[in-house]
Amino acid sequence: MGIPSSQSAKDGRQCSFRPNWGATLRWILLLWIMGSTITGCGGCGGCTNWSSPQGKKQREEARKKTAEALKKKKEKKPLEISQLAVEPHDEILLPMMKRGHWCVADQSMIANFESFVGDLELKIVDKEGAPIALDRTPFRMPSTRPVSLSKGRAKNIKTTFFAPTRGDTPSVATLLNQHGSMGLDTQSRVKANLMPPYQYHFVVLAKNPARYTYVKTLDVISMPNGGLEESVAATDGSYLGDNDVHYRVVLPNLEKHVPLPDHCLLWSTIAYVLWDDISPDRLSLDQRQAMVDWLHWGGQLIVSGPGSLDLLKNSFLNLYLPAEDGGATQIEQAAIDDLGAQWRAKNTSLAGGLLKASQPWSGIRLKLRPESKFV
Repeated sequence: MGIPSSQSAKDGRQCSFRPNWGATLRWILLLWIMGSTITGCGGCGGCTNWSSPQGKKQREEARKKTAEALKKKKEKKPLEISQLAVEPHDEILLPMMKRGHWCVADQSMIANFESFVGDLELKIVDKEGAPIALDRTPFRMPSTRPVSLSKGRAKNIKTTFFAPTRGDTPSVATLLNQHGSMGLDTQSRVKANLMPPYQYHFVVLAKNPARYTYVKTLDVISMPNGGLEESVAATDGSYLGDNDVHYRVVLPNLEKHVPLPDHCLLWSTIAYVLWDDISPDRLSLDQRQAMVDWLHWGGQLIVSGPGSLDLLKNSFLNLYLPAEDGGATQIEQAAIDDLGAQWRAKNTSLAGGLLKASQPWSGIRLKLRPESKFV
């Protein structure tokens, strides 16, 4: 094959056009190397052979994951609502209320699929589901409050209500309805647990509430002979169980929130609060104000634990503390015997001290404030 050439019209010189075979070969080699290193796209399955055993296994695993995701979505309800409880309460959620007192119901709610905006209505009803009228009036008092839930975020919803003084077997009925939607109303009805008139709550706010389980067995909490149970049960069948208890001990878990009312009007069933190693910042501003008002109306605060006084110093309870931390000390058996001699019942048949320490107890000295005195 001849090499193409041309001749200049001006001077008759001949020019030759020769291709650069070296550069061409280098480009061909580079393209071949790049093509040999390109792999399949993982997003479209790459070079997976779906008919091979490995491909069938991957396809089956993908199918199972998709089926499980759909199943979980079907099992979830649009709204998840916890059992209704009345504050104060612990892990045992009960609608505990006292006739003639204002109460606050507490429920945890979460909207799984979309945000929720609606209203919650609460009524005290009889065994037929009819609202119970206020004593000596033809009027009923339902409670209604707005509810706004963000998708996927749990929220505690509190509803204030009045417990009527009449009605043998009252129940707490709630109706949650969504604005602008049909068929998403949620109803519930749970039987109320009534407290006898002589019972009150003993609330333990402690970092480790399990340490105070023994309080439930003390004679000051419940009568050892169960003397009132038969008479109360005979006069009113609405009071179910624990009728020989003076105080219902509440041991809440404070990891998520403090289940206390945020208004002093709702503290009328609480007689004592025991405070042990809890930061006052755990209470909301409304709860702090409610507790201060409760103290002014006769509520009793018990401070326990060597570090609690320091935690409460400069807090909203500082003005109500009778003493300050006077330094660490050891409580010997002689001091324990003296305490037992002063406070033990005179007709007891037990010999010796009621408390025995295997080793000295750790404690603090109390530095009384000017307006305080030892009991």
